[in-house]
Amino acid sequence: MTVVMGINIRYELAKTEDLQAVYDVVQHTIKTIYPQYDPLEATDMGRPLMKNMVL
Repeated sequence: MTVVMGINIRYELAKTEDLQAVYDVVQHTIKTIYPQYDPLEATDMGRPLMKNMVL
């Protein structure tokens, strides 16, 4: 258990079956936060990589 800014955080390694969920959270965050600061082209950077992945 790690404490960050007074909050207890437990880190767990993702499994292969978690890959899509992790990717979805990261993409949602990028598309929600980055457009406020960067052009749209910068927020779509992960899509070509995932399209070619074999899960």
